[in-house]
Amino acid sequence: MNVDLPYLQVYRSRDRLFAYYRRDGLRKRLVAEDGTPVDPRNKAALHHAWSRLNAAHEQATANAPKRTLRARSISDLIARYRASPEWHQKKPETKRDYEKAIRPLEKDWGELPVAGLRRHHIGAIRDRYAWREEDGKRVSNARQANRVITVLSILISYAIDLGWREDNPALRPKRLRTEGDGFRPWRAAEFAQFMDRAGEEWQFNALFAALSGQRGQDQVAMLWADYDGSSLYVEQQKGGSKVWIECHPMLKEALDVRRLARPDDTHIVSNNGKPYRANHFQQMAGKAIRAAGLKDVVWHGLRGSAASWAAEGGASEKMIQALLGHKTGQMSQRYARGAEQRRLAADAVRAIVIPAGQSRDKALKDMTENGS
Repeated sequence: MNVDLPYLQVYRSRDRLFAYYRRDGLRKRLVAEDGTPVDPRNKAALHHAWSRLNAAHEQATANAPKRTLRARSISDLIARYRASPEWHQKKPETKRDYEKAIRPLEKDWGELPVAGLRRHHIGAIRDRYAWREEDGKRVSNARQANRVITVLSILISYAIDLGWREDNPALRPKRLRTEGDGFRPWRAAEFAQFMDRAGEEWQFNALFAALSGQRGQDQVAMLWADYDGSSLYVEQQKGGSKVWIECHPMLKEALDVRRLARPDDTHIVSNNGKPYRANHFQQMAGKAIRAAGLKDVVWHGLRGSAASWAAEGGASEKMIQALLGHKTGQMSQRYARGAEQRRLAADAVRAIVIPAGQSRDKALKDMTENGS
């Protein structure tokens, strides 16, 4: 199924597909005119239900009374930040990511005076988003809670620039632990399973991610003009870093075969010859991951895999930093330390000597006999 509509969320739960309209804090299941839930596989019914709900929402928004912003409130600060040069210079993908935190801040806390915010208020705001309801269950939402506080800190820093206050109570808050320590790298066995079970298109996409180390949003933005036959030029959507990447031999071979097979495509990663929107690509990647039977991994983890496997192969922190386009060495150090830990642990295991004696000899003999 390939339906690309804004504010549409389609997901699978317990072998059933659900379609929801999500916009401006609204989350409503798509239903037909008789009130029955729409089957997302029925594209005509899905589009019709989406059109009715989208039109109703836009009409309600247009008719809603305009709010008067309270001076120097969080809503006033957000409005000024959205109008600032800092905001307009940000990449579209960065803006979309920020908006995931700005919208709930504006909706739930917009009337609060910025000058009155204290450290304990920051903790209360964070905890407000620490959980969410999913299929009737309470599940962790720590990543969103951390995102909200990160963006709030950016907003308060902007308030300091405006002269509204002199300190930032949201600076370096205690972050909630996220499941799986964030976007963890894929393990080799997980990558092998995906490559074994995924279709040809997603096999290429995964190989591209793992051998280039680039984010999904950068994968879908790259043109064939960015490939010169041996290297890739990437202007990263997040942060704006410009990097040249020499292609791994396996990636070069895959790219050359693909370019010959798709002479009319403009983008290296495409959806039946058409460019992906970044959020649609992430949705489709998630479906491909689940279809391959993998759990607790996301597409972004392949970027971490590229760094981890490079470190295990002997790449230095500076090399990893250059590959990923990081402006600081913090993340590169993390991957390099992980590889170094494995090497040192392996050396330690090889150095283990069990003390000699009858007890040791008897135990080894028993294990040998039981295993034979």
